[in-house]
Amino acid sequence: MNKTYQIKRNIFFVSLIIGIHFFLAGSSYLSWVYNLIDITSESNISFSVDILTEGFGYLIQALGILVLCAFVRKTKTAFNKSSLIFIISSILHLAAISVSILTSSYVIALITGYIANLLIGLETGYYLIMITELVPSKSRGLSFGLGYSIGSVGSWILSVISDGNFLKSDLVLYAYIFALLIVVGLIRLIDVDRADESASIHNPLDKGLITTVACALLLLCFVKSLGFFFPSADISSGNVSVEISRAFYAVGLILAGIINDYKRQLGAYACIAALAFPFILLSLTFSPKYSFYIWILGYVFTGFYTVYRAIVFSDIAERTCDGLFLAPLGLMFGRIGDGFGTIAGVSLSGSRTVLVCTGAVMFVLTIIICFLAFLKLHMKASADNTPKEISYEEKMDNYSIYHDLSAREKDVLPLILDGHSNSEISEKLYVSENTIKFHVRNILKKTGCANRQELVKNFSEYK
Repeated sequence: MNKTYQIKRNIFFVSLIIGIHFFLAGSSYLSWVYNLIDITSESNISFSVDILTEGFGYLIQALGILVLCAFVRKTKTAFNKSSLIFIISSILHLAAISVSILTSSYVIALITGYIANLLIGLETGYYLIMITELVPSKSRGLSFGLGYSIGSVGSWILSVISDGNFLKSDLVLYAYIFALLIVVGLIRLIDVDRADESASIHNPLDKGLITTVACALLLLCFVKSLGFFFPSADISSGNVSVEISRAFYAVGLILAGIINDYKRQLGAYACIAALAFPFILLSLTFSPKYSFYIWILGYVFTGFYTVYRAIVFSDIAERTCDGLFLAPLGLMFGRIGDGFGTIAGVSLSGSRTVLVCTGAVMFVLTIIICFLAFLKLHMKASADNTPKEISYEEKMDNYSIYHDLSAREKDVLPLILDGHSNSEISEKLYVSENTIKFHVRNILKKTGCANRQELVKNFSEYK
C-alpha cells in the first residue's frame, strides 16, 4: 500500500472513530445527566447535579485516563496491541450507562454513571494514543477537532428527535449500541503502521517540561470552568438546550484544529485569548435572557482548549523515548481542571464578589504559568527540531534502517556511493560479481532510485 494513501486512510478512519465514540460518550453522558436531574427533582435531593456530574464526573474520567497511562507505561502497549482493551472497555461502558439511564434509584444511577465515566476516561486516553501513533503531527489538530465535531453534531441530531425527548428515552440505547458496533468495525480497518517513524526525535523524559505544561493546562481549564460551569439549572428549566449548543462547539473544534495544525504556537495563543471569555462571564448574571447565547459562545471557545490540550502532549509523547504513555496526559490534566473549576464555580456562585476575586487571582496565575510553559514547550520544540550534524556512519545507519536494507546491502551501499564498479565491489567483499549485481538491484528497488547517480543524489539529500 502506498505510504501517502495509507496515512490519509488512517487519518480518515481515526477521525471517524474519535467522532463516533465521542458521540456515544457525550450523548450517553447527557442521558445520564437528564436521568439524575429527574431523580433528584422527584426525590427532593438538594445536592447539586453540576457538582455530581461536571465536577466529580470529570475527575473520575481523569482517573480512567491515569489508569490507562500507567498500564501503557508498564506494558509499553501500543495501539495495535490494545484495541481489544478499548473494545471491552466500550462494551462495559455501554452496559454501565444503560443501567444509569434505566434505573430510578439515585444511588445506582450515581454509581453506574461514575463507572461509565471511568471507562470514558480510559477510552479517550486510548484514542489519543491512537492519534499519536497513526496520524502525522501536522494533521492531528484537524483530525481530533473534526472527530469531536462529528460527535457534537451527532448529539444535536439526537436532540431534535421526538421533540427533544429522545435523549431522555430508553430507545436512545439502540443508537448507542449501533454507534459501538460502527466503532468496533472501524478499528479493524486501521493500518497499524506508524505514521512517520523517521520524524520521531527520541529525547529523554523531561519532567520539568511535563510538570509546567500540565500545570498550565490544568489552570487554563480550571479558570474556564470557574467562569462558565454549565449550570444544570438552565437545562432543567428549559432555558438552554445543551445539545444545540454542542452543535456550535463543532465550529470551535474545527477552527482550533486548523489553527493548531498550521502552527502550534498559534493554538497556544488562541487558548490564552479564549481565557478572557470566561473571565468576563464572572461579571455577568446568568439570567434566562442571556443563558442560551452564553452557552453557544462558551462552547465555541471551549473548542480551543479541547484541541490544544489533546495534541500538546501527543507532540511531547512523539518526541520522548518510550513516551507513548504521555499522549493522554493533556486531556487528563484538562479534565482535572474542568472538575475542580466546576466545583469551585458552583460552590462560589452564591457570592459573586468572591467568585470574581477568585477568578481574577487564578487568571493572573494562569497567565504566568502559561507563559513559562510556552517558553519551555515551543522554544524547546524549535531547538529539538533544528537539524543536527551527524556523522557519515550515523547517516549510513539511519538510511539503511529507513529503507530496510539487509546487512550485506548495507556493506555494498557505501562502495556504490564511492563510485566503485560491480567488479571492484566484488573484489573488496570477496563475493561473485553476479551476487553484487543482485544486491545493487535490491538497493535501487528499495530506495526507489532508477540508477546509481540517482542513488547518490538520494543519499546526499537524506536527513
